[in-house]
Amino acid sequence: MKRILLLAVMVMLLAFVVASAANNKIISSKSGTNVSTMATMKNHLLIVGNEEALANVPIAPYNPNHITLSPGDTIGYSAFDYQTNGSSGNRVVVDGLGGVHFAWMRSIGGLGPRTIQYNYVDPGGGQGWPATGTPASIGGHVNDGYTQIDMTTDNLAAIAYHNGNDLIESLYVATEGATGFAGFPDSTFRLKMLFAGDVDPCLWPYFTVDRSNRYHMIASEALLAAGVQTVGYARSTNGGATWIAPAVVDTVITISTVVTSSPVSDKVAIVYTHPYDTTSQWINDVYYVLSQNGTTWDFRNGKVNITNYASTPETLWAYTDCDAVFDFNDNLHIIWNDQFAYPEGGGLTSVEYKSTIRHWDLSSGTITQVMKSDSTWVLTGCDFGNWSHSLAKMSIGADSTTGGLFVTSTGWYFYDCAADGYANGEQFMSYSTNGGANWTLRGDLTNSHTNGCLAGDCDSDHWSSLAERVDDWLHLFYSNDLDAGGIPQSEGALTTNPMLYLHYPNPIRSSAVPSAPVLVFPYDDSTYASAFFVFEWSEPVGVAHYEIQVATDVGFANIVESNSNVDHKEYLNINGLLPDEYFWRVRSVGYFGTSAWSSTFNFIVAYIGIQGHVYEQDGTTPIQDAIVAAISNDPVDTSAASTNATGYYVLPVPGPNTYDIIAGKDGYADTTVNDYNIASGVAIVNFTLHPPAGGCDYIPGDINDSGAPNGIDVTYGVAYLKGGSAPRDSCNCPPLIFPFYAAMDVNGTCSTNGIDITYYVAYLKQLQPAILYCDDCPPARRQ
Repeated sequence: MKRILLLAVMVMLLAFVVASAANNKIISSKSGTNVSTMATMKNHLLIVGNEEALANVPIAPYNPNHITLSPGDTIGYSAFDYQTNGSSGNRVVVDGLGGVHFAWMRSIGGLGPRTIQYNYVDPGGGQGWPATGTPASIGGHVNDGYTQIDMTTDNLAAIAYHNGNDLIESLYVATEGATGFAGFPDSTFRLKMLFAGDVDPCLWPYFTVDRSNRYHMIASEALLAAGVQTVGYARSTNGGATWIAPAVVDTVITISTVVTSSPVSDKVAIVYTHPYDTTSQWINDVYYVLSQNGTTWDFRNGKVNITNYASTPETLWAYTDCDAVFDFNDNLHIIWNDQFAYPEGGGLTSVEYKSTIRHWDLSSGTITQVMKSDSTWVLTGCDFGNWSHSLAKMSIGADSTTGGLFVTSTGWYFYDCAADGYANGEQFMSYSTNGGANWTLRGDLTNSHTNGCLAGDCDSDHWSSLAERVDDWLHLFYSNDLDAGGIPQSEGALTTNPMLYLHYPNPIRSSAVPSAPVLVFPYDDSTYASAFFVFEWSEPVGVAHYEIQVATDVGFANIVESNSNVDHKEYLNINGLLPDEYFWRVRSVGYFGTSAWSSTFNFIVAYIGIQGHVYEQDGTTPIQDAIVAAISNDPVDTSAASTNATGYYVLPVPGPNTYDIIAGKDGYADTTVNDYNIASGVAIVNFTLHPPAGGCDYIPGDINDSGAPNGIDVTYGVAYLKGGSAPRDSCNCPPLIFPFYAAMDVNGTCSTNGIDITYYVAYLKQLQPAILYCDDCPPARRQ
């Protein structure tokens, strides 16, 4: 019975980063919340553009007294929080005189016509139509939407949009009559893309104006259900009055395709996520097609796959968001988000919550990490919404003076959720000073947390667009959604939302030193019965890494834990904290200097328990990731801890009692100290583990020791081969060299290498009949 309890505790500890057995969990702000690293995602329906769904959603009355926490100037309003399905594209552009132009999809009250709205901020900061904007749609039109904006060389705003009702001429382009004066004529130029074999024309335009004032438009076939869509391209040399015959670029299953033009040459690039197959919208590579002169395209042979995810066993894949920009040295830069994804069939895909924004540039041909999200998310009650993930709707901009690159993205915190169960968005930014080779950690631009908010009182900052050209300011335009979730997807209540313009100072031009973080957890002046904590803090802009110190005195003379190179807003202490009072602080290290230390929080650790080491049979070699459990006669009074790299553990227990102390790990026989009385303080108990008789205790293929083999084990194995943590099962099976990671030897060759990963992927794709094991080291238990 006690062996069964220990195995159960092991599964709990290894499956969840943030929780273990009831009385010895790693304490974090997530404690008490069910979290997961993976979720099953479905294919999302496309929002065609003639939707009438807004009449069927709850409507929250407008609150004129609501004061938003989100920064920026109100450019206008819209009940359409949701501005794009996939890629954001461009809804804000800077002209050559320093003016800023905006276009967005607008409906007030949700039941009125949906139109395109325009506004302008002059170089002095004055708005053309303060906090309202002016219509840019054709008079009398309804259901215009999904707009994009760019700028001609004579500083005139040009907009593109579609009309979901008009299936005769569904795409529209208009150019203002004078800079900042709008006057988009009712004689707006129209275009229809309908290709042979397609039932529906193309919608969702993405748009750029090159330096020769040629208009380039990309659009995707309008399907009433998820499926393969044609992507079309057209070009105009006379402001949209006439167009070349539309050409097929490719077929896709997401609305991701963007187009961008160079500020210093005639180059134009089309970038999109391309499906590996047509079963899942989550399984894509990233492609681009480049025209050197803006007129000659090779859509048959000129497509370039920059990710080639299918060529590796890592199963990273791109989703539906990407963006691209040419810098002022004429180098093409592409960004996208990716995450681990495993098709389950039937339009369902198992997707890891952790998402990473990647960067690639044509000059270097290398992929780098821009920013990453948290690796876990709550299982229920805080949804990103359709067509979003943990990082989504990213944009990239370039600085002509410094060569700096800037990436913005929507992200979320699990503890900031609207009452209706949708997560409140935040706007994050990272920047690079060396062409994308290195990036700052993500910084929170908006910091507008409204956890538990009711419809009309939320601040969910989402559907952003960053101007491609960065000057002394970053020009960011986003929806300040007063109830989280995308209203066209029937998520949340319909609210009248401010459309905010955040002009954020360029941190590279100002050589800005990052600010000190704000501490979050462990809370100040608090007490905990635990030895391990996930220290958490805010995310300032411009941080290269963080430094953390934990001490037993407020002057930090007696530091018990420190790390000078933390690459995330969280840190799990390596050494278990013994009962005492502790003080902690964090500071930001950036490219242009180091911040002051944060304010200091203090907390008390109060518990009784045991500590010690777990060794190999030689009595000196430490065993990492062994489980030590204290089990009393009452199964509820069960605590467990795992050992660190030195074999050390700290194990608080629920209270004074007599316990059986069990140490174990797969591949070893358990060692038990019976009837050990723990009355007070922290006692020392060391263990020595020996190999079991009759085989090694492991499950073939269960590389991460989660209790069952699956696709996540492939990820773990690849990470190990690249220098990451070793597999959790180590077996002592002479004459094989110890340690032998038997669970990873899935092809049964009595060795572990990349061939095992290839075999494992083939097995998951049902191309191999079974997972094998080494005959010289058979498993004592099998799946």
